[in-house]
Amino acid sequence: MLVVIILIAAVVVGELGRRFLAPGTAPAPAAAAPATTPATAAAPSALPAGSRITSITVAGDRAVILITLPGGGQEVRSIDPRTGAAATLLTTTP
Repeated sequence: MLVVIILIAAVVVGELGRRFLAPGTAPAPAAAAPATTPATAAAPSALPAGSRITSITVAGDRAVILITLPGGGQEVRSIDPRTGAAATLLTTTP
């Protein structure tokens, strides 16, 4: 029984060491956010006049925003909070 416990402990320690010390698998250090001008800072969050944010959800490392458009349609946007980059994933019409 002691041998089995030692083998399991060795496998766990070996797997942890492999995951943390393997070359190429470490996440890249986060770069400092570049300074933005007011025009580029407003671009990701610019909404059409009369639209409203219905909900905000976090999905992984992105913020997913559901927007109700003035004509009754809806839009789903994904925003990377580190860079401010926005992508429109889906737009519907009434």
